[in-house]
Amino acid sequence: MTQKPSVKKQFIAGARCPKCNELDVLVFYREEENPVRECVECGYLEVLSEQTEKEQQNAAQLINIKEL
Repeated sequence: MTQKPSVKKQFIAGARCPKCNELDVLVFYREEENPVRECVECGYLEVLSEQTEKEQQNAAQLINIKEL
């Protein structure tokens, strides 16, 4: 019987779970090269596509500045 290698999971600081809305409970890891977000509190699980991951990174960099 072959044992599956350990998966390195990292917490996403400041992120809220889209299901239970708790803060700092999401972990990020890769499963078979697919990026995954998982909530350690409620069990929410989302497998992201590479395109979704890039869109989220780009969205995090956008800052709107309004003139006063």
